[in-house]
Amino acid sequence: MNADEIIARLRTMANSPFAVVDGAAALAAIADAPLAMPAAYVAIVDERSEPNRYFGNAVGQQTGCQLAVIIYTRNVADHVGAAAASEIGALKKAVRRGLVGWKPASAEMLTHVAGELVRARGGVVVWQETFETTYELTEGL
Repeated sequence: MNADEIIARLRTMANSPFAVVDGAAALAAIADAPLAMPAAYVAIVDERSEPNRYFGNAVGQQTGCQLAVIIYTRNVADHVGAAAASEIGALKKAVRRGLVGWKPASAEMLTHVAGELVRARGGVVVWQETFETTYELTEGL
């Protein structure tokens, strides 16, 4: 599975609401919040392989992969957070619409696993959407 495919998909989807779509390295460089928002960062968060189906030197393993899209948004239009909550809802919907049921070249169709609030502080809301797919790990690693 290649996270770059997911990044490209989110960058090129029609009417993308994101000012920034990037990967795990860019996410790691963020101190508190990205400079441009809304922003989405893609990272593979878990990979688990079934036992090898072959003997000897051949490799054939079905591998399950979970990837996260971490969404940042800032909206301080009100003091109770309703504007940010509304915006995060629209951003989640855009990510799900772009990824659920889509099949990247390196894996099977993506399905949605979960969504969760990571942080809400100082007018910035961080939300994580988790998706799952499988791919075949072969001797051509």
